[in-house]
This record gives sequence, C-alpha cells and structure tokens, in this order.
Amino acid sequence: MAALLSVLPKLGVLFVIVQLELYNKALFIAALLSIIVGAIGALNQTRIKRLLAYSSIGHMGFILLGLAIGDIVSIQASIVYMVAYILTQILLWSIILTTALDKDSIIELGAIYRVTPILGLTLAVGLLSAAGIPPLAGFLTKWYIVVAAINQGYYVSALIALAFSVVSGVYYLRIIKIIFYQPRSSLFTITKVLRGDYPKVNLSKALLMGGSLYIIITVILCPNTLLQLVHLVII
Repeated sequence: MAALLSVLPKLGVLFVIVQLELYNKALFIAALLSIIVGAIGALNQTRIKRLLAYSSIGHMGFILLGLAIGDIVSIQASIVYMVAYILTQILLWSIILTTALDKDSIIELGAIYRVTPILGLTLAVGLLSAAGIPPLAGFLTKWYIVVAAINQGYYVSALIALAFSVVSGVYYLRIIKIIFYQPRSSLFTITKVLRGDYPKVNLSKALLMGGSLYIIITVILCPNTLLQLVHLVII
C-alpha cells in the first residue's frame, strides 16, 4: 500500500498537469516548497518508510519545477525524472519490504550488507541514485531539471534546487553508512541474524529488484534512448 501510494498518485498528477497545461506561478511555488519541505522533513527521521515519504515530496518538487517552467525541454526533463523516480522507488521499496523490518527503523538495515552483500549493494545503488550522486540515473535527471531552469533564466530556483538536493543527500548517505558500518552489537542486527529470517528473497522479488536495477544502469549507460522516447511522446 505504501509503495503504491508513493508512486501512482504522482504519476497521475503529472499527466493531468501536462494535459491541461497548468503552468503558472502557483505551480512554481508548490515545486520550491516541495523541494524544501522534502529535504528538511526527512533529516530527523528514524523510520525508513517516513523518510522515503518525505523524500518523495522532494522528488515531486523537482518534477513540478520542470513542469512550471513550461517549455518542451523542461517538460521532457520532468517526464525523464518521473521515469527514473518510479524505477528507483520500485527498487527501494522492493528491498525494504523484502527485509520485513520489525520496528521500521533505519538502524535495522545494518545487517543487510553483512548477511546478504548483493542485496546491500543493490540498496546502496538505489539510495545513491535517489540522492543524485553521479553518474547514476538520479543525477542525470536532476541535472536536466536544473539546466532547463538555468536556460530559461530561473537562476534562484536552480540554486534552491541544487542546495536542497545536497541537503537531501545527507540522509541518504546516513542510511548507506548504517548499511555498511553499523556496529555488530546492534540489538536489531543480532536479533535478525539469530532468528535466521533476514532477509527472504523469492524469485518474483529478485526479478523485480534485478529488473529495476538493470534499467537504472541502462539509463546511466544509454540516456539518449530514454530521452528520444520521451521526446517522441511529447511531440
């Protein structure tokens, strides 16, 4: 339920705005507020699902920023961002739901890399992409939005987006630090390892995570293919 609600409503809103051409100052303000609130609100979160919920607000702000600019390049950048966002969310939520966290606490993720290194590395790639670390897909999509804003003269908005993108990277890196460097004495980690039920990955979950990770890596290596497809959709 949480995974679906984090993706599907945003996809519907995007296409409604594009179809009705609702490009105005109110959308611009909503975009900047979403970027700011999403970055700041997630900083002090200790529960992974709440953190992802706040981060989705920030991602939606970037998408709205591209739509608020209103030209073909910025709209194309927003749609590309949405595609990368959906793929990243599928990857992150599939791993989070697979781990079956007892307390939904970020600290419980500390056992992933030690128990299943491949799963830990996959989660780290998804988080780094969401943070916008180059050369991952999340960096490319954020870069397209910022470049579109600069080309249209929205320099202040571009600076705000860049600044709070750096802020949002803090909590993603904090999770990665927990994944790789959480002390073995953690109560949650010991409990999970002793119970032997962490994590459980069946074939369908493995295909879902592997498929989304494959597409994210493909976007890194061949971004022009996605850009051309989105351009054909717009025109």
